[in-house]
Amino acid sequence: MVLTLGDALKMECLRGSQVIAGHSGLGRPFRFVSVMEVPDIANWVSPDELLLTTGYPFRESPAILADILIQLHKKGLAGLGLKPGRFIGEVPPALLRIADELELPIIELPPDAQFDKIIQGLLTEIINRDYVLISRSQQIHQTFTDLVLEGGDLQDIAQALADLCFGEITITDRFGEPLAQAQPSQNTEAPKTPAERCVRPIQVKRRTMAWILLETWRPAIEEVDIVALERAATVVAMVVFREERARDVEKRRKRDFLNALVTREFASPAEATENAQVVGVRFLPPYAVVVVHIDSYADLLREGQSREDHSELEYATAGLFDLIWREVQSRAKGSLIWEMDSSRYGVLYPIRTSGTAAKRYLIEVCNQLRKQAKANIDTFTITITIGIGPCAPDVMGLPDAFEQARLAAEIGCRVFGPNGIHHYQDLGIYQLLANQPDQKVLRDFADTMLGPLLEYDKTKRTDLTLTLDAMLATDGTRKAAAKLYIHPKTLAFRKKRIEGVLDVSLQDPEVRLRYGVALKALQVTGDWPFGVKTEKPPASTTRRPR
Repeated sequence: MVLTLGDALKMECLRGSQVIAGHSGLGRPFRFVSVMEVPDIANWVSPDELLLTTGYPFRESPAILADILIQLHKKGLAGLGLKPGRFIGEVPPALLRIADELELPIIELPPDAQFDKIIQGLLTEIINRDYVLISRSQQIHQTFTDLVLEGGDLQDIAQALADLCFGEITITDRFGEPLAQAQPSQNTEAPKTPAERCVRPIQVKRRTMAWILLETWRPAIEEVDIVALERAATVVAMVVFREERARDVEKRRKRDFLNALVTREFASPAEATENAQVVGVRFLPPYAVVVVHIDSYADLLREGQSREDHSELEYATAGLFDLIWREVQSRAKGSLIWEMDSSRYGVLYPIRTSGTAAKRYLIEVCNQLRKQAKANIDTFTITITIGIGPCAPDVMGLPDAFEQARLAAEIGCRVFGPNGIHHYQDLGIYQLLANQPDQKVLRDFADTMLGPLLEYDKTKRTDLTLTLDAMLATDGTRKAAAKLYIHPKTLAFRKKRIEGVLDVSLQDPEVRLRYGVALKALQVTGDWPFGVKTEKPPASTTRRPR
């Protein structure tokens, strides 16, 4: 609806005018028209303004018009209407060259052009177009207001917007997944390819909740289309927010039920099934159980000092839930996904395969889930650790499978580091240690076996405990030395020192077994003082012990 210089040249008030430079800028819109009467007009010009001049202020030195044009361009001038002949004679070539470079149209007005009639004609057209735009804006506003009052959904909004903009409308979630699509109701022969497209984010409290994509079949997107998109964005935000609140209520009910289910709060399958019907859960066993754990969630909370930071973290974790739901549901419609607490998510994945095939398939699903999280959650540096438990053949077998998936995530992250995928069956001896009901037994055992060596490391500032771990985890001195990035002779020296501190011989298989178990017990209980196990030890481990 805006008036461009190209449109203005077709009007009666500019009949006989011609563009002599800056042709590529004829699409520029303008909203004001005034006359240049003083040389320092750049101090008074407004953006999107068309200036008219006879050149009288520059009659003594027309060449300076080129320099003034640059100043006017910086102020946002839309174009210059020039009536030469009487005061400046020939238009300076430098003015035309600069106008072409700046894509700023120079319009040569006919000798009989009257500025007052040009200004009147152009301003009348601008006002008329503004009135039409305001009138259309009111109609658009009323259309969407009625939709909200009548309880319209996203599909209704998409259809109304498609009719208003004469194009295809797609409303997507924050990750680009379609929520609603529509084409104009009256359109019967839509072009195969849209002429132009426009994307508008839907934001609530500076958070992108959804997107609107307009692919118009008009020659170009018009100002009224932008107005319609803006009005629609507000309504879509309201509907998305309303639907999100409704989903939150449903999610909380299912969360409470599923948390109760996997923590053995139901005494029988009948009681579990009865409660499932109340919250709308339909069981499709057998299920594989998966636990997704946000790594270092407490640290992320501490790093976010302000309320806004905490809000952004909640937004990111909510997005993670949506990602898990989308990825898992796309593979198995009967999956159950719930937020166990602020940093953990549970998944019950219906699966018909078993054994190695099931394990391989689930690891593939979890790998894809982790890739999606990395690609889409960028507000915080969030990584996830995923634990996979065995398949539960029936509802009452879910608590055991869940506990094993939880242990796989927790112990896997503690021992091998964050951002991993761990199947319970792969934990090996860690599986046995993690299931020890009294973790104090493990701590006491580790302290009895390794206490003297840990104390020696602390007092002497050495890393002999790490050396012992590497020696027991590898075959042969050379492999252990390579893992620690030290010379085999240095390793032999450390071995003697370790044997002296512990008063044992590491050649004895029984001794090696006891200390290997003690080291793993230290890791399982979370008392391992050297961070997570890595292939490359910290640089401090290369120091020669004293």
